[in-house]
Amino acid sequence: MADYSYEIGATQVALANVEDLVTDMQAPFSHYIEPYSKYQTAVDGLEYGDGFPRCVWRFDYLSGAMYAALIGYITGQSTSLFIRTRDAAGVYAPYSAVMHRPKPNEATWEMGGWRNVTFNFTMMVKLNEL
Repeated sequence: MADYSYEIGATQVALANVEDLVTDMQAPFSHYIEPYSKYQTAVDGLEYGDGFPRCVWRFDYLSGAMYAALIGYITGQSTSLFIRTRDAAGVYAPYSAVMHRPKPNEATWEMGGWRNVTFNFTMMVKLNEL
């Protein structure tokens, strides 16, 4: 039974709990969502947000099977999919998002597994619960 509600899937109705993807899979450390992808300063000096929210899922350790289970959702360098993650208030909510493949220098292979793996999600749009 999963302890957390981080989910991922190709469709909103087919979300799978991350902890249930592979035996002994742990939930990610989630950096809460930034409400805008970019901040700008207007001519009058006031700052405003522009763009879409984003978030990060970080795993301290992923076995080869765990890493493959998550990478299996990505076609190419990034792909559009659906996730459930915490919002800025700490409440789990569904989103459509673009998941990005970790860059080669962002994780290290060590003692039979991947260490410090980061998955970035961009272009997030909050969805209604089904």
